[in-house]
Amino acid sequence: MIDEYMEYLEENKQLWDKVDEILSVRVLRHWWAGDWNVVIIREWKSLTSMETGLEQVSKLTKEKYPDKEVRQKRFNKAMSMVMSHWDDICRDVISLTK
Repeated sequence: MIDEYMEYLEENKQLWDKVDEILSVRVLRHWWAGDWNVVIIREWKSLTSMETGLEQVSKLTKEKYPDKEVRQKRFNKAMSMVMSHWDDICRDVISLTK
C-alpha cells in the first residue's frame, strides 16, 4: 500500500504547493519490522497561519474535486491507508536541538 499512498501524497502536493502559509514540508518514509511508516512534517509560522492554510487547501480540494462524493471517497481511501496514529500539531523541543 506504500506506493499507492505515496501516489496520493504526490497528487496532493499539487494542492499543498499553492498554500503560501506553509514554510516547509518534509516526508519521511521508514521501514521497520515489515511495516512502512510515513511521517509528513509541515512547518507553519503560527497556529493562525496553519488554520488559514488548512482552509485554503480545503477550498483548493473542493475546486479540484467538485463532486462531494468523489472527495469523500478519496478521503476515505486515504484514511484507510493511514495506520493508527494521526497528529495535527507537533512542536520542536528546542532544548534538545543540536
